[in-house]
Amino acid sequence: MSGFHIDDFRFGSIVINGRQYKADLIIYPDRVETVWWQQRHRISPADLDGVLAARPEVAVVGTGATGLMRLTPEARRLLEENGVQVRVDLTAAACRLYNELNPRHRTVALLHLTC
Repeated sequence: MSGFHIDDFRFGSIVINGRQYKADLIIYPDRVETVWWQQRHRISPADLDGVLAARPEVAVVGTGATGLMRLTPEARRLLEENGVQVRVDLTAAACRLYNELNPRHRTVALLHLTC
């Protein structure tokens, strides 16, 4: 659905459409946003205003290399109540999943790049 493709992910670094990023980010259908202030490795409902405004079919959450980032139950519930399918995995697997889903579904990815 969007023109974004994750070319590479390594601890602390991701390449999207040939551009390298070194901070946690959200890939929206129309942009990549690096100003994302999740608190204490937790994604809460307060982090999801932009995600919900993008009206995705699927939200892919990358929890980091070792899974330290957490999607709170309240955040998951908010997404699901808004008709968003939620997929959570370690960031490397989440990147692969995003690339698989994005051509067919309106997809947003919330990706933690380190721990």
